Amino acid sequence: MKVTLNWLKQYVDFNWSPEQLADRLTMIGIEVEGVEKLGGEFEGVVVAQVITKDKHPNADRLSLCRVNDGMTERQIVCGAQNFSAGDKVPLILPGASLPAKPGEQPFTIKVGKIRGVESQGMLCSPQELGLPDQVDGLLILSPDAKVGQPFAEYLGRSAGDVVYDLEITPNRPDLNSVIGIAREISAVTGNPLRMPGIEIPTTSISQDKVNSLVGVRVEDAELCPRYSARIIRGVKVGPSPDWLRNSLEKVGIRSISNVVDVTNYVMLEIGQPLHAFDYHLLQAKEGTRPTIVVRRALEGEKFKTLDGQERTLTNQALLIADETKPIALAGIMGGQNTEINDQTVDVLIESAYFKPQNIRATSKKLELRTESSYRFERGADVGICDWASQRAAQLILQTAGGQLCEGVIDAYPHPAHRKELTLRHHKVSDLMGVKITPTQNLQYLRQLGLQVPIQNADEYCMVEVPTFRVDLKSEIDLVEEIARMYGIDNIPATPPRGVIGLNEFDPIFDEISEARRLLTGLGLNEAQGQTLISDASARLTSADLVALENPLSSEMNVLRPSLLPGLLDSLHHNLNRKNGDVALFEIGRVFTQTNGQIKEERRVSIALTGRRHSLFWSGEDREAQS
Repeated sequence: MKVTLNWLKQYVDFNWSPEQLADRLTMIGIEVEGVEKLGGEFEGVVVAQVITKDKHPNADRLSLCRVNDGMTERQIVCGAQNFSAGDKVPLILPGASLPAKPGEQPFTIKVGKIRGVESQGMLCSPQELGLPDQVDGLLILSPDAKVGQPFAEYLGRSAGDVVYDLEITPNRPDLNSVIGIAREISAVTGNPLRMPGIEIPTTSISQDKVNSLVGVRVEDAELCPRYSARIIRGVKVGPSPDWLRNSLEKVGIRSISNVVDVTNYVMLEIGQPLHAFDYHLLQAKEGTRPTIVVRRALEGEKFKTLDGQERTLTNQALLIADETKPIALAGIMGGQNTEINDQTVDVLIESAYFKPQNIRATSKKLELRTESSYRFERGADVGICDWASQRAAQLILQTAGGQLCEGVIDAYPHPAHRKELTLRHHKVSDLMGVKITPTQNLQYLRQLGLQVPIQNADEYCMVEVPTFRVDLKSEIDLVEEIARMYGIDNIPATPPRGVIGLNEFDPIFDEISEARRLLTGLGLNEAQGQTLISDASARLTSADLVALENPLSSEMNVLRPSLLPGLLDSLHHNLNRKNGDVALFEIGRVFTQTNGQIKEERRVSIALTGRRHSLFWSGEDREAQS
């Protein structure tokens, strides 16, 4: 996810440098993958206006243009075909370089001849400028762009703003928004979080009631626990104002139109995906109002999404439909049959919550990932749906005009309740290894937006978890939050301490230890044999054998009645390898049975072969018999 420094500062005050902000975000658990200072990549690129466009004298597919760069007129040879005289386009001047892709060297523009005609610069496509717009040809700028204006300034990327590329872990869906990141900064600094105020003038409210214009029927409340709809009438779809377009383009979102851009802006701002439908493209039964139906797809049902792809669905997919056709793939992408266009006058705003598991499964099956599905499949905030819808309505009225119909349809049969968790104050200090006072605990929790309605000063507190923190499920999660706010780097690396007491006297253990000490002192080596042996090896003794009902193999089908078979195997192994001087002992359990009663005993056995010890000045060489 990308977010800009100036956008963050709209919601919280802080005085950190761009580098300090990156460090602070990292220390509270938000990985910063990249930091980009804006403005410098478009050095030498200006807004220019095409004065004339003529055919190149020596090439059928090239045009010879005269353009005004704000200072002078230039002759440019261009191969694009999607522009006309009067259009405003980005022009890179001689001596400047195109933004370089990672791992590539910048390409410097020079005055040169193309098919025998001099070209004094280059008109640019969005791809050549490193912008996300997928346009076949030049980037056509808005008519109100100022000729000669630096292109970086036109984009709102003037020096001073910084883009942060953040890696958000799946357990923190609340951080997939600018306000979510600002909330974390607010918690660290102690400065208040400024939520945008929503005020809609009475002159912008229509006398039409929304429930007289549309209905909502949710057929699968498990997959869609909440669905809300608002209608704005009389909008004028067109280009977005500079502030809106720039806000989106800085973070890699292509500007489409004022209405669509507002839904994307609110999604980035608060983390709630929205969708806008052309109200007049919704079909209803004769003589009735249109009805939004949230239903499962029919097996094999086909639907064409906004990207132009016709997709075949299974009944596991969730659809938004009217009474005659599907109009959106719920939580993933809308359809071409109701998309906002230049003729759109009335807009229906959808703000809903969809079950994450269903969105993830559908998105994966269709191989269709969007900014919307990315947020829904991680768990959006079911409690923010109505606020996001109001915010979108406010901004659409500001950028596209129109009037908001009175009321809202909010299908929310089982409202989510805030979770309540108990936090024991001593548990925080025990787990962190640092003494944290109850007052500090409460301060950190409240800074994170959690409420503490019940508390016992010395022992515990009850914590209400807001709906946007779906990751907080138990006491240990609260301790983790306090540790983040305290500062992981402030927790000293102290080894754990404990008291090891003496065990009670065990006479059997003492006897075994003494036998082991004595035998090793006499020069014997301890062996460890298998408890399970073959019945053939066990026949060395006359004891009744304890057999297994379901042995792994014939070599491990009885419990050993004696330690000797294992010791003899060890002697045999050594003798086969020319090691003739061996002294072994083993201490272990053996198993026998008498009249069906199994008996387990601990025994010591010794096996010797070869010389008891080597020739030495103080003694003779004596043989030992095994």
